[in-house]
Amino acid sequence: MLDQKFTVFWGLISKTPEISRFLDEFLQNVRKHNDIYKIQFMNQYELTTSSFKEDVHSLIRQTINGMLDLVLKVFYRLSLTIEGDDEYLSLSFYSKIVYDNWIFDMAKLIDLAAIYGKSNS
Repeated sequence: MLDQKFTVFWGLISKTPEISRFLDEFLQNVRKHNDIYKIQFMNQYELTTSSFKEDVHSLIRQTINGMLDLVLKVFYRLSLTIEGDDEYLSLSFYSKIVYDNWIFDMAKLIDLAAIYGKSNS
């Protein structure tokens, strides 16, 4: 989705409600800054060696960080009205898309600040 042209990207955002639902759910449910250590693993993992636990923690941390990076890139791209000389949205059209599709609202902005604020003051 991020590799798509500007118009295709905005078409996907405005015509595919699953993307918006995913972004909403992700922001609401992702563990906040440094909460990865609070994730509880199933009992089968507790019986294994500590190095395996560290590998699992590391893999989960890498996966979540990758997802966090991609979601931030999506929201960054959603905040832009222009991506080149021939790729832009008028301010009135952008306002209408953002408002009609609930791209940004206070809950999302607060979640974005809670998730990314610590690492990007």
